[in-house]
Amino acid sequence: MKRFILSLIIISVSASFTFSQQDYFKGFISGIKYLSSEELAGRYPGTSGDSLTMKYISDAFKAAGLSSFDTSYYQNMILSGDAVYGNNNLFIVDQDTLILKKDYAPLFYSKDTSICGQIINCGYGIDKPKYSNFDKDLKGKWAIIDYWIPDDILKKTNADDNLKMRAITARDKGAAGVIFVGKSKLDKSSFQAMMKEKAKSDIGIPVIALDYFAFSKMIGVKNLSIFDNGPEYKGKINPFSFTTPLCISSDIEKVDFTTANIVGFLEGTDSLLKNEYIVIGGHHDHLGMGGPGSGSRRPSEDKVHYGADDNASGTMGVIEMAKYFSQNKPKRSLIFVTFTAEEMGLLGSKYFVNNPPIPLKSIYAMVNFDMIGRMKADKKTLNISGTGTGLEFDSILKMHEDTNLFKLHLSRGAGGGSDHASFYRKNIPVIFLITGMHDDYHTPDDTWEKIDTASMENVLRFASNVITDLANRPQKLSFKEASDGEKSSSRGGGSKTLGIVPDVSGSTNKGLLVEGLRKGGPAEASGILKGDIIVSLNGAKIANIYDYMGQLNKLSNLKKGTKIPVEVIRKIEDAEKIVRLKVIVP
Repeated sequence: MKRFILSLIIISVSASFTFSQQDYFKGFISGIKYLSSEELAGRYPGTSGDSLTMKYISDAFKAAGLSSFDTSYYQNMILSGDAVYGNNNLFIVDQDTLILKKDYAPLFYSKDTSICGQIINCGYGIDKPKYSNFDKDLKGKWAIIDYWIPDDILKKTNADDNLKMRAITARDKGAAGVIFVGKSKLDKSSFQAMMKEKAKSDIGIPVIALDYFAFSKMIGVKNLSIFDNGPEYKGKINPFSFTTPLCISSDIEKVDFTTANIVGFLEGTDSLLKNEYIVIGGHHDHLGMGGPGSGSRRPSEDKVHYGADDNASGTMGVIEMAKYFSQNKPKRSLIFVTFTAEEMGLLGSKYFVNNPPIPLKSIYAMVNFDMIGRMKADKKTLNISGTGTGLEFDSILKMHEDTNLFKLHLSRGAGGGSDHASFYRKNIPVIFLITGMHDDYHTPDDTWEKIDTASMENVLRFASNVITDLANRPQKLSFKEASDGEKSSSRGGGSKTLGIVPDVSGSTNKGLLVEGLRKGGPAEASGILKGDIIVSLNGAKIANIYDYMGQLNKLSNLKKGTKIPVEVIRKIEDAEKIVRLKVIVP
């Protein structure tokens, strides 16, 4: 009889737990709908949509009963936002003054300066061993470069069509400044797109976008056949006589703005384990109205980029976890955080790990939700990265896998462009949950109607089980370095990599900060360390990410195995010293 009663109790408790867990994770679609609404206009940091987003999350944390580390859930930070034109922009041609934002515009990585000089045709701005447009002395002169590189030339030369990289190449060839002008393919919308492109810092010279019609008028050509686009077109502008110096002043002002991570926590129930924390996070920002430099895959469309899957889904995942664990408290403490400015270079999560509300060494693990709302129906797979950062992750995750709902695709690497990477670079075990990429990623078509609520509910239930396991297990996780490395993308491609994780946010003005290293990569083999600041590569000064990427492009001209010099600033015994190393070209 006692055994029968005990069995009933066990069944009752089990059924109660199953019912209560099934009762959670039901209302998140309304939150996704609001976060990806017209009213929030793409949740771009520093905008009114950002403010409304942060208030919504803060209110949700309060409703869930989370505590705050400070007087509010806001972890405020000041970031550099879009650049604006100052009052000292000027373009004078033979006593004629061009009109800013109509005839010309400095690009937002242009240096603030004034230069008078002649113009030299530099074709496409390509510098390859068998194809170079730089055969003239550019010292003190403006390099005029064709904006558009045809696909066949890109393929033939393996060139990079990125404007910044081509401007840096011209700078390294001695140009005092660069003017980009297009042939017929550069219409008014393209010109407007160029001048709206965002940048973190200047490249050391002025860079100007010049309207095609203004250019044709400037050189006295009545028809618009300035560029020879015949079958033998090699980036040559038809001969024209223009020896009058151009006098151009560039004046760009960076506008700072305030945004915030939203942070709350639940104290654990165990007297000892409550001093350890699991961070449950996901970014709440998106691309706003899109546009050039925003990360939009359709940058010419000035439309709301709703970001339902990326990452209203992950934001609601964090909120749903907060609601669940406030009623099911585990032994370890839990920190719930939605990060700002992830799309701008993981700025929110970097700020968090550099200004943590608790000691970093007390963070047991970090779980990142990013794009968890659109599981592919034909594959039914949940992708989890970072499993190599904790020796126990694979077994824990597999233990909670239910193949009737979805399969797990586990990846050991912890690199990539999401907020878990900021924690991994601080030697914290991380896992990153994502249902996968889709055609609507970073476009205006990522809308709430396309969220698969059933599969997302299953993902959240799985995640709650994994987090419960992590938060209650008595043993420590064994941190291990996993693969981590830089990414490079361009229409032309072809850049080599040294295996570093560069600081794309420009947090130092001394050079390029190395935030991480790919295990076994050329940089690690050369002796470069995490925290080093690269100031010179192959004899060229490195002031920022643009200089570094420009030099990477040039490495493709070198033979594999070539040793090149690199100089880094390294902190040694509280003093900064220059360390000279040799890195082998891969």
